[in-house]
Amino acid sequence: MHQRFHEELGLKLPLTFADFNNEVRERYGLGNCGQMACWNRGRDSGGWRGRPLRLCAEKLARESLRYSDEQSRRTRHHRRRQDRQALKKLMSTQIANQAARDVIGRDKIDQHVYISSPTPLSRLYQILRDDDKSGNYTAQIADQLLHYCATKSADVRGLESKLKSGFREDLIFEAVELKERAAKLIMRWQTSPVTQDIITHVLAKIHGEFMLAVRPAIEACESRQQVDELIRTKVVSPTCEMLGDNDLGITMIDVVGLLFYLGGNCHIRWDKC
Repeated sequence: MHQRFHEELGLKLPLTFADFNNEVRERYGLGNCGQMACWNRGRDSGGWRGRPLRLCAEKLARESLRYSDEQSRRTRHHRRRQDRQALKKLMSTQIANQAARDVIGRDKIDQHVYISSPTPLSRLYQILRDDDKSGNYTAQIADQLLHYCATKSADVRGLESKLKSGFREDLIFEAVELKERAAKLIMRWQTSPVTQDIITHVLAKIHGEFMLAVRPAIEACESRQQVDELIRTKVVSPTCEMLGDNDLGITMIDVVGLLFYLGGNCHIRWDKC
């Protein structure tokens, strides 16, 4: 019914009520479609003749909405069909593919979990956290700690004299304070065999790195800046990395204090032999 009606008016679907209202008013000079005016062109219009114009417009608007919904449904159906065809084509082209690694459609996120092997300090930290194990633990390298705490007979000079010989007079005041702080640190933990072994590992690390990385530069008469940089990068930083998140709360300045402690006990020197 609405097909004949809109064909006679020359309108195109989908059509809103406002479009219908404007079109009829412009063509036939009728009033607003909201009025109870009737459309009568003098011939049978297939059931529309004599009907209130508002009813005609409302029916045509409903038919227009159904027409629009049908078009949307057909469009969605057509797109889904195209997607299925594209997927089928893609799968057919991937059948014979061979990949050396993973075949994925989007981003690939690789997660790797690396478990580091336990170190002597990590084992000692575990024992220290366990009250039962720490209470029954016996120091394994206590003799080395005694060696670092004692003064060697070969070089009996004090820390101040060594710093002056190494042209580091500006460090004497701070070095003496840090040395005393390091001595108190060792005294604080001397009652625990576990912490004794931890302190011994730290002192051995400082002594060994200084002897192998810094001592050759001093004997080669390198500048103070070069020697101090080697102390920072080859002695202090590696020792802090070895300590990690330690349970004793040893900081970087404590490591420097232990370095001066070894210097005061004649294990380290800043001048040539």
